[in-house]
Amino acid sequence: GKMWGCEHFGPHAQPDILVAAKGIASGMPLSCVAATKDVMDAYVPGSHGGTYGGNPVACAAAHVTLQVFEEEGLLENVATNGAAMMGMLKEVQEAYLPESDVRGRGYMVALEFRGDDGEPCAEVGQYVRRHAMNHGV
Repeated sequence: GKMWGCEHFGPHAQPDILVAAKGIASGMPLSCVAATKDVMDAYVPGSHGGTYGGNPVACAAAHVTLQVFEEEGLLENVATNGAAMMGMLKEVQEAYLPESDVRGRGYMVALEFRGDDGEPCAEVGQYVRRHAMNHGV
């Protein structure tokens, strides 16, 4: 599994900036910004901050969160389950929604609903939503 989306695209996809919040500390108020030297040099002291600026408790939570990611193999789990989810959605698509599209990586997956004419179809999406809700999903 991958922590950052850009990692799926190899060394040629080097972002200028990466940003994370909440999830990095299991919901505690913390954010992080990682950027190239050029981007970081553009910031002047005091120009960047906010309620997610960090504190000792939130930093401790982030440390433990990252330990859990590693010790419990969460990224590998996401890769395995994400691939299984994509496979199941592709089966549904092929059987019932041949004009639609399934795409994504890990748990960031989308099923785009299209009508028989190949155009986006909100009615199909609404039907699937209702059906899922009626069946406890």
